[in-house]
Amino acid sequence: MEIITCILSLLDKNKEVVVPTFGKFSLNFSSVTEDHSTGKVLPPQKYIAFEQPHKLNDIYLVKELQAYLNINQDEAEKIVLEEIAKWKNTLKNSNSLTLKGLGSFTLDKERITYEVSKDCIFNYRNYGLPELYVSLKDIKA
Repeated sequence: MEIITCILSLLDKNKEVVVPTFGKFSLNFSSVTEDHSTGKVLPPQKYIAFEQPHKLNDIYLVKELQAYLNINQDEAEKIVLEEIAKWKNTLKNSNSLTLKGLGSFTLDKERITYEVSKDCIFNYRNYGLPELYVSLKDIKA
């Protein structure tokens, strides 16, 4: 769970985080969007995107975990790599992985797809504003 906390922290601070050998999470922002055909207006929202470049590696997650747990860098790197190995093993064996507070992953051949968790702090439902429905008939010029 500490790794999830560190991933979310780095997303909040840096707007992206690379999980070594697994992929990259990015925190994106979408302004108000509207669908004229349905009258639906979505409020501004933050959302997490996931890319699967397995070859990427960077030290930020390890450094964040090191500071969070007050351990040395080698210990933090070992924890990160062991946890990622567990995630990959779970995906390989069951084709799905759920990380509480972050989201769900499914494996289709070599491709990992991601769906944000409803309890993720960056989920648009937690941003504070509901969807609105506006009827253009009700708006007078």
